[in-house]
Amino acid sequence: MFLVSSNPRKLKELARYGLDLDLRPGDDLPEVDGTPLEVAIHKAKMAGVGAVVEDTVILVDGTPWVDIRWTTEALREHAGAQACWQVTLAHNDGQAIRLFVGTVE
Repeated sequence: MFLVSSNPRKLKELARYGLDLDLRPGDDLPEVDGTPLEVAIHKAKMAGVGAVVEDTVILVDGTPWVDIRWTTEALREHAGAQACWQVTLAHNDGQAIRLFVGTVE
């Protein structure tokens, strides 16, 4: 099993935690239109068997903003809205994609 990310800062941060997990740089995969879970599933399929991928979205008043790095300025228009970060880890074990979802209010 290995965790793959195109974000070198994310890999460096994860390495600091001393996880017993192979960390690998990967390609910046194209975003697909879909729910946050569909995006994570797509990334896990593209990353290959054995891969664990991470996808983070922000939910603003319950609506997911999937590719937040391109829309951060638009968030200012929603000052005072209820927001929640949702992180999905997706593992491709070759048989299925297993999802693990965590949220931070």
